Amino acid sequence: MNSEWPARFRLWRKWNRKVRAGLVLRPPQLAGAEATVHLFPSGVRTTTPCRGALNSRDFRGNAFVFFPTHTVTKICNDCLLLFVIVSMTDEHIVLVDENNNVLGTMPKPLAHNADTPLHRGFSLFLFNPKNELLLQQRSSKKKTWPGVWSNSCCGHPMLNESNVDAAHRRLKFELGMTASGIKEVAPYRYKFAYNGVVENEICPILVGYTQEEPNPNPEEVGAVRWVTWPAFLKEIKINPKSYSEWCVEEASILVKLSLAP
Repeated sequence: MNSEWPARFRLWRKWNRKVRAGLVLRPPQLAGAEATVHLFPSGVRTTTPCRGALNSRDFRGNAFVFFPTHTVTKICNDCLLLFVIVSMTDEHIVLVDENNNVLGTMPKPLAHNADTPLHRGFSLFLFNPKNELLLQQRSSKKKTWPGVWSNSCCGHPMLNESNVDAAHRRLKFELGMTASGIKEVAPYRYKFAYNGVVENEICPILVGYTQEEPNPNPEEVGAVRWVTWPAFLKEIKINPKSYSEWCVEEASILVKLSLAP
């Protein structure tokens, strides 16, 4: 390994501490699966490919949030820059007004708190060929509604991403599934609080169909189960607090509009 590596690593840790203390601003995060980020000795980051070990195919965006928990995984022996693989699972949310006009974006981990701003979301109800509904128990690791049962999949569309595209993306990420015929069937607006954290969304209701079985991502999903629609409606009537508030209200909207099996 290059002799300058220990010094570079110490500088990386020092700069990282500044990030954690808020002394260095994090650039905005963009969509993507992952990215390779150059970390210069000065603390400046770029995604401009170097002449060394990596090439332009390793770069899938141009600005990323850098979190302290990520590990330096590669060093370019040509230009002596550190390379960090940054997971892009932390999305940004789209901030809007009550008329759904875009006001800006914000990293999701920073947005959800006791005073969460209004933003765009979506909520998917997914059925199998038996017309059974897929339910998921949210992971106990999640910041919002941990351990609570809810509908098949929820999430946030990225800027300039449709709700249907966002549903396909999150369905694959959370449950390892694909679906057909996903469509937006009804508007919905809600604001609820749970354990001091508020969700505040313009959240259209989507319905879709699949022939696949879920393969849950444990970081997102604690458990899953299929249930018939009549049994689900009976359950949320008897034990509504066992489910997320939006799930219960959205189910009622689907019943009123006769939009579910």
